[in-house]
Amino acid sequence: MCGSNSDEIVLTELENPMIDIGPDEQTICDGETINILLDPDAGDILWQDGSTDFAYEISSPDSIQ
Repeated sequence: MCGSNSDEIVLTELENPMIDIGPDEQTICDGETINILLDPDAGDILWQDGSTDFAYEISSPDSIQ
């Protein structure tokens, strides 16, 4: 009743994944698209529009952050 308990935990530090979505700036003209395909092994994906697919299509001149 007045004893003590203990436990053990092992922490492993993970490296940040290297993600390449292309150049910092790209030009897109009317009717063109830019397709980005990320490696599913890179982890969970969350785009600025809330989508989580590994493939992303840009068809309008917006910014991706």
